[in-house]
Amino acid sequence: MASKRKGKEIEASGSGASKKQSTVRNHGIQFKDPEQRNRYKSLISRTIFPCRYPDVNVMDRLAIEEHVIRLLNNLGLVEMLKPIRGFENFTHEFLSSISLTKDRSKTDNPDYRVAFRLLNVDYEMSFDALCSKLGLANAGYIHDSWDQTLRPADYDPVVFWKSITGLNQYNSRSNMASNIHNPVLRYHQRVMACTIWGRKEVGMMRTNELFMLWAMLYNHLLTFVINCLIILFQLLKRNRMIKVI
Repeated sequence: MASKRKGKEIEASGSGASKKQSTVRNHGIQFKDPEQRNRYKSLISRTIFPCRYPDVNVMDRLAIEEHVIRLLNNLGLVEMLKPIRGFENFTHEFLSSISLTKDRSKTDNPDYRVAFRLLNVDYEMSFDALCSKLGLANAGYIHDSWDQTLRPADYDPVVFWKSITGLNQYNSRSNMASNIHNPVLRYHQRVMACTIWGRKEVGMMRTNELFMLWAMLYNHLLTFVINCLIILFQLLKRNRMIKVI
């Protein structure tokens, strides 16, 4: 029988009657194990904020919408960043159950796999399958700020940073995104910082964001899901909410 659970919209979230509090807080989730329950309890103590970018009205006023969409399309991100409703219960269930299994047998085209739960159903699939379901591109370069061997041979962050800012040095901890001359690229940095990487502090130009700007401008495909999930797993692992095998 199909599940009758309904999504709880983030904008409408609030406290209900006290007698229903237990049901509301669990979001109808049937926990697979104590680990998922503990991760869920940690997640619900945090606030979920709706994404601010990209904003169609702002882009229209700045007359940059066409250029922003064209660059997003170069990375296959147009569908992902379209305005959609967010559901608190599905978000908590997904993040409380997600796990990553790394393929340590090979370095070329590794078969990493992701497992998670939605609507109390277990899912396990490859990155390719996940990309297909999400409508995301998953072919091309991988960027890892800690492993420079994964960088494309023609990508130099210092040279690229100078080309868009005029500055001779690049440091992800001190260089401000406001130094970027082109307003379309500055807006893209905000889109990535607030939406993809989910950072609180968005003023600095991080290495992943700089690389994605380069890929957008020069129309280089990225293994985008791997890049995003690596960041997601790092954040969850830092807060002891992720299982990596």
